[in-house]
Amino acid sequence: LIKNKIYRLTHEAYYVQKLKSYREGRKQWKEIFHIKDMHLPGQVRLESMDCFLTKMQRCLVSYALNKQRVFIAEVDIKKRELIADGFHLNINGDNRIRWVDEDNVLVAAPYLTSTSSTADGNSREVRLWRRGEELKKTKILIQGKQTDIGFFHWVMHSKEGQVNYISYWYADGTGQLYFFKDGNLKKVLHPTNMTSFHSYYQGSILIQLFEDWREFKKNDVVKIKLETSVPELIYRPESDLGINDIHTTHSRIFMSYTQRAQKKVAELYKNKNGQWIKKIIPFSKNTSLSISSANYFNNTVLYQEESFIQAPRLILREKNKSQIVQKAPAFFDKDKFETIQLYAESKDGQMIPFFLTKAKELKLNKTHPTLLYGYGAFGQSLTPTYRPEIGK
Repeated sequence: LIKNKIYRLTHEAYYVQKLKSYREGRKQWKEIFHIKDMHLPGQVRLESMDCFLTKMQRCLVSYALNKQRVFIAEVDIKKRELIADGFHLNINGDNRIRWVDEDNVLVAAPYLTSTSSTADGNSREVRLWRRGEELKKTKILIQGKQTDIGFFHWVMHSKEGQVNYISYWYADGTGQLYFFKDGNLKKVLHPTNMTSFHSYYQGSILIQLFEDWREFKKNDVVKIKLETSVPELIYRPESDLGINDIHTTHSRIFMSYTQRAQKKVAELYKNKNGQWIKKIIPFSKNTSLSISSANYFNNTVLYQEESFIQAPRLILREKNKSQIVQKAPAFFDKDKFETIQLYAESKDGQMIPFFLTKAKELKLNKTHPTLLYGYGAFGQSLTPTYRPEIGK
C-alpha cells in the first residue's frame, strides 16, 4: 500500500492497481516492470523492488541471477529499462541498498572487500554511495566486528518525510539503533537488550524491551524519539501475550500478536486525554490474523484472516471499517466442519491451549480416530492455518 495505490511483486514482474478498484474487488493489475526489461543473460528472479517514492520512477531491483543472489540494479519503470549511470551492484551476497535521495543510497555489501563480512555472512559496514562514485571508494559510515551478526537497514516513510534507520546486532543477540541525518549516522539511546519492529511513528522508532529499563518493564513496547532519545510507554503486554510484529500508519499503530495460540491484530492510538488505547480488530472465532501491509500516508491497513477451515482472505481496514477485498479459493465445504479451542493441563499445572477441528455432527465419545499435530518452540505457537489437504 503506497498512497492511493497498491503494488504487487512476483518473481517475474511488478504490478500496480488503484486502491479504489482493488477495494471494489476488481482485478485490474497493470504490469509496470518485467525481468525481461533488464535484458540480462541467464535465469533471473526478482527478489524485491524499492522505488524512490517522490516520483515512483527510479527503482532499486534486487534479483537473483542463475540462482546466485542478491544482485542490485537501478531501473526506470516508466521507460522500463536499466539506468546507464545507475546504482548497480554485481557482487553475490546478502546485499542491502536503500535510498537516501535520488543521487545517494546507503549500502551494505558483505563481500565488497575481503573484510566487509561478518562470520554470519552479513555486512559489518554501512557505506554512503553517491551516484557516479566507485563503490569501494565510498565513505564508510560505520563498521562493526567480524564476530558480530552485522548491519541491517531500512527506509521508513510518513507524512513527515523519509527516515533511514539502521540496526546493528551483536553476537549475543543484543542490538543498537542508528538513524541517518546530514550525512552521518546518529546513535539512538536505548538498552541493547531489545528487539526493533523497524517501524517509524511520528518522529519515533518502536522497540520492545527484553529487560527492565528506567521506569519501564521487561516486554514493554516503547517509542523513542529519534532526535532526543526521549522514551514513552506505548503498551504493556499481558503475561500470556507475544508480539509478532508492528506496522504503523500516520496516526495509528497496528500490532500483530499471539495470545492463547490465536493470532490477533489490534490498533494502538492515543485518546483525547493522551492515554494509549488498545482496540482489538474484530475477527472470526478461532482464526488467525496477520498484517500484510500498512499505508504510511493514511490509516489504511491490509491484513489476512484464515483458520483451519477458512481459506485465507485479505481484508482492507480504513476509517475503522473492515472490508473483504480478496479471497483464496476454498478446497472443501467449510460449513460441514467446526473448530473449537480446548485446554489441557500440563504436569506443572499450566493450561495448554489446543484446537480440535471436526465434523459438526461428530460426537465426542472417545471412539473416533484423530490426527494429532503439535509445535511450540522459540516463543512461537502453532496457530490456525488453512489445511486444504486435511479438509478434503
